[in-house]
Amino acid sequence: MSKKSGIFVLAALLWGLFIFFNSLQTGEVSTQMSDAVVFRLPDWLRWIDLDTLIMLVRKTAHFMEYALLSLLVSLSFFHSGGLRPRNIGNILFPCLLWAVADEFIQTFVEGRTGLVRDVLIDFGGVLFGLILTALLVWVRRRWKKRKRSFKW
Repeated sequence: MSKKSGIFVLAALLWGLFIFFNSLQTGEVSTQMSDAVVFRLPDWLRWIDLDTLIMLVRKTAHFMEYALLSLLVSLSFFHSGGLRPRNIGNILFPCLLWAVADEFIQTFVEGRTGLVRDVLIDFGGVLFGLILTALLVWVRRRWKKRKRSFKW
């Protein structure tokens, strides 16, 4: 494992712990955190029903947490020999297990529930993070190739 790969593995583990920490917050604290975001949103979003807006903020947070987790895990593979199709399962499966464990943890926290719907939203974030990483790697390779072929 390269040094960069190790850094991304560590970052992914720390981010995963941050996700678990958020899941351990009571329903009341979680609501306060969501409300703090909702009430900072621009006025042009105020036409959306408040309950709908809160739900959108919560689900977007789920999605983005797991998109970043997937991005970090994907980058660890990229820096340890490449982001290859054979590695996709090694990226998706641990992230999915993390999402399932995350929702399971919430079943033991006051005012929280574990929902299959949230696992699916989390996994959507995982897929988005993987696609984003693949796109960034592709752009980086194209950029390097173009730079090498450009002569003054």
